[in-house]
Amino acid sequence: LDANKDSGILMSAEGSITYERINVVVDSGATNSALPLKYAPKQLGPVKGAESYTSCSGSKVYPLGSCQLKCSDQDGRPHHLNFEVMPVQRPLASVAKILEAGNKVVFQKDHSYIEPPNGQRVTIFNRGGAFYLPMWIKRKAGELTYQDDAEPQILAPISDGSVEASSGSGGPNSGHP
Repeated sequence: LDANKDSGILMSAEGSITYERINVVVDSGATNSALPLKYAPKQLGPVKGAESYTSCSGSKVYPLGSCQLKCSDQDGRPHHLNFEVMPVQRPLASVAKILEAGNKVVFQKDHSYIEPPNGQRVTIFNRGGAFYLPMWIKRKAGELTYQDDAEPQILAPISDGSVEASSGSGGPNSGHP
């Protein structure tokens, strides 16, 4: 596997599952972790962060919901990464949120990494001054992505603490988180 490529797809031995690599940018300036809709699971949780964010270009970005992305690092170790799903170009991992979750983040010239409480370091790669984590997500054969089917199901909290599914794109003035 080449950690220097932006994306990649592997087929499993049985051929019914593919693994798609996504490069998650580790961003020390991000207030929350953001995931493009095309990588999000079909059901989203309610928005957990702010109602809107300001992108690096200065425009407003509105979260559509939240999710926990199940993925694996380059060594095959499983991870569950929490994201706000937003109309962004690439996945961003907020250093502040990584630290808030109890991890240690180290940026060094020759070796950067995230160290969770269990001590198993995950390498952060540096390409041209941008730091990123290559992560692998499972896709079942024939599975739709949001590029194919643009109506996400948003899980909205109801009074008893459980969640209720609703359709819609979320964002401002939509009635959805």
